[in-house]
Parts: sequence; structure tokens; C-alpha cells
Amino acid sequence: VHAEIELVDADLAHVGPQFLAPLLVPERADDLVFGGHFGARARVRDGTPVEIDARFTDVGGRLNSAELSFGPIRGTMTWRTGEERNTRLQVAGGRWQQIALGAFDVNLRVGENYVVADDLVVPLLDSHVRLGNLQLVRGENGWSGGAAAVIEPIDMQRLTETFGWPTMHGTLAASMPQVRITPGQIERIIRIQELVAEFDGELRFHIFFDWDDAGKRGAYDAVLHLLKLLEHGHPFDLTVISAPAGTVAKLDP
Repeated sequence: VHAEIELVDADLAHVGPQFLAPLLVPERADDLVFGGHFGARARVRDGTPVEIDARFTDVGGRLNSAELSFGPIRGTMTWRTGEERNTRLQVAGGRWQQIALGAFDVNLRVGENYVVADDLVVPLLDSHVRLGNLQLVRGENGWSGGAAAVIEPIDMQRLTETFGWPTMHGTLAASMPQVRITPGQIERIIRIQELVAEFDGELRFHIFFDWDDAGKRGAYDAVLHLLKLLEHGHPFDLTVISAPAGTVAKLDP
């Protein structure tokens, strides 16, 4: 059985929460807000989509818990079963908390169960954030992904003024060789914090790392995620534990 379905100028404010949010972030679908319009044409075979062509017109999105928004977004996206297609989207800007993000282009390789962006450059204040090897893969448990990130030197005075912090001078630069997110891990950590807060208990995190590159990188990634995820919730203690420098054996927590 073959069928063709066409959606013309759909309002994402109504369609997004019902269909797109559960697909993109099933654990926190209510947290994702959409705006703008899009059109799509899909071919269905035996009840399963085999081709999708989508067009985005001034589309916007916001993830409330992360205070992160992007848009408007324009462009087209093509998806085919068993094929890889190239897609280019134009993003007019965005915002992360108090920081406005500049315009940037997104060049994607879209496969049947994955999306890859080889190099993404996002303007940030007087600098840029570069994301390399950005990958999203859809598995049995939902979407997982990772990327390498580099924050090019940012003027500290401008950064602290933007956030309303005490004035600092100099420059800030950072590099994260690889950050990985797996389905549900963010929600589980936040839920633990909420449960501890209900009975006003103590929350303590211990991060163990080895002295090889993989161990140090993993601990660094984990610390950044915890500080960002839990900064507005119940107070917690964070301890980073390492083996003595030069230790070859892996540290077993």
C-alpha cells in the first residue's frame, strides 16, 4: 500500500508540541516550544514513511529548562530511507540565557537514523563557538549524540557585564574534545535532585577519573554538565577524585 501525504503551511505552535516535541525530546516534550510555519510532503509504504521533504519558514524553537532558543530558521530538509542527503539551514540567531547568538548556517548530512554536522560556527559576543563532528543518532531508546566544542577567546569584561557578574578582565577560551549525551541521563539526574529536595536531604556527587586523556576528558565533561544542570535546584557538594599522577591502573569507584 502506497500513499502520499502533504502538509501545507502548518503552524508549528500547534503542530510542534503534539508531533515534533515527543519525537525530538520525549522525556521533556512539554519543555520544548515552537513557532513559525513549515510544509512537508511524505511518501508512505505499508504504513512506514520512506520519503520526507520538509520546508521551514521562519521557524523558531525554545528549550525552556536550558534557557536556550534559536530562530528564525529557514531552509529545506530531505530524508530518504537508506540514503544520505545534504541539507542547509539558515539560522538568524538565538539566545542562551542573557547571551544573544549571531546568525549562522547549518550544513547537515541526514541519514536514515542519524544527523551529522561536520563544522558549526556560532557567533557569541565578540567571539565564536565551534562545534565539530556534531552527531545525533537515533536508537531503540531515543536520540543520543556528541560533539567537540571550542570556545574561541572571549573578552571577560564583556562576558561578566552580560551576566551581571563582578567585572573581570582578560580573555576566556575553552576546549571540550568530546561531549556525549545519552537518552534520559539528564532527566534522571534532575529527578534525583528533586527527590532529595523533597525531604531536604544532602546531595553529594563524586566524580572519579584516571590520568589518561580519556579519563580526564570524561571527568571534565561530567563536571560541566552537573554544574549547568543543577545550578538552580537543591544545593549539592561536588568532589572530583583522581588516582595519583602516573598511575597506570584504572580507578575503580
